[in-house]
Amino acid sequence: MPLYVADKVMNVILLVITAVTALTFLVLAIVFGLEGIHITRQHNQASVQEAEELLVAEDYTGLYDYLKSHQVYGQEGFKKYTERVRLYDDYHAFLRDLFQIQQVLDWPAGQQISPNDVKYVLWAGKNILGRETGDSYRKLEYEENKEYYNDMKQDVAAALLGTFGMSEEELSELMGMERDSEKVDELVRRIFEREGWEYEED
Repeated sequence: MPLYVADKVMNVILLVITAVTALTFLVLAIVFGLEGIHITRQHNQASVQEAEELLVAEDYTGLYDYLKSHQVYGQEGFKKYTERVRLYDDYHAFLRDLFQIQQVLDWPAGQQISPNDVKYVLWAGKNILGRETGDSYRKLEYEENKEYYNDMKQDVAAALLGTFGMSEEELSELMGMERDSEKVDELVRRIFEREGWEYEED
């Protein structure tokens, strides 16, 4: 192949590569640009008033879905609602674990409560009650969420005292315990003995 023909072929190949590269960058720019526009549009469509209505209605699942679908979860202007959803998530997890134990208590004789289930409830309750001082939680910023938390804290303490027959002293002891420590196991055994439940290691 003559040299000038090879040169022309190489020029065509380089031109094609350059065109494909430029086209790829253009497509990527358009895709990311559209995604940015979509996110901005979602943010703009998010309404504090709608979020407030869900909060007042105590529809926390709906509130979570709303914040996530509009991509404003944890964003400026919506932090109050994000904070409330996080509180509710912790409370709901505690109630779910507690309900499992209460179901067993309501079933006919012969059903057994698992020591691990009791531990989960104790620990979920401890995490909620320790929110004020715990390093793993940031302080609550909004007054209405502080009030919600105080009510939640009273409900959790009452549930632990009532379901497990715990004393205030035992509740205070729980707050100082490390997870999966012998002290927690000892507390669980005391609860089983006091309530007349059969204790079997999980």
